[in-house]
Amino acid sequence: MSRRLARLMLGRHAGAGARADFILVTLARNRPLQMPIAISAAVGATFVITALSRNSPDLASLMRPRTALLWIPLVMSYWITVGLRASFSKPSELPAAWSFRASGSDLDGSHWLVTRAAMIGFVVPRVLLLCGLLVPLLGWTVTIRHTLVVLGLTIVLIDLTALLVRHMPFTRAYEPGQARLRTRWFLYAIGFHLFAYWPARIELRFLARPRALLWMLITILMCAMALEVVGRLKKPHSSSETADEAAENDAFSVTVLDIARVTR
Repeated sequence: MSRRLARLMLGRHAGAGARADFILVTLARNRPLQMPIAISAAVGATFVITALSRNSPDLASLMRPRTALLWIPLVMSYWITVGLRASFSKPSELPAAWSFRASGSDLDGSHWLVTRAAMIGFVVPRVLLLCGLLVPLLGWTVTIRHTLVVLGLTIVLIDLTALLVRHMPFTRAYEPGQARLRTRWFLYAIGFHLFAYWPARIELRFLARPRALLWMLITILMCAMALEVVGRLKKPHSSSETADEAAENDAFSVTVLDIARVTR
């Protein structure tokens, strides 16, 4: 499902579809790459469970729209996306990097589209599943409206996150301090509130006013369109920069052991 959704996002671009397949298949068959996503999802689940335990004393309180319910798919979408970006920085298929460099795929301007499509293919089905779990609690009408808001915000978050990925995932040696959690933890906290908490609060006020909710969806759509333009206009790495990176990366260097001399 993830691969089909990614290819649907990329259209007829066969090369881009193959690179999206490479990302998703590599992620699916390597458990170490799934670890950052699992840890981030556990962090999101902690926030969800804590909010429900504090603000929902009985089952009746779960049968009406509340912030603790509306933000569940938003919280999980945010932390899964954060974990997915962290996994992209982990090395897994270093020898495969030469094929992407040889084909010049990093220079055709589709790198952002490939990364975004792979992330949407991975995150969106799981977010839709979480939204579907809210149907028995909120009903179909409220859930459908909420799902539209969640999908719009998820795409905005993925578009923004994909702009920060500047290399083909899983094909570059790990750079220490990539996440910089010790010094930039407050940025993750700010992003968590901007993406999950405040949108849920604002949507809760607009649920009874369809026109206001429509304007909220239009605003989210405009943000997604603006990021779409920025991503498509993003300048790819030049060939000289790519060659310099290859020269500095030990994973692509050749070491001769000269065993024949030792044998003689």
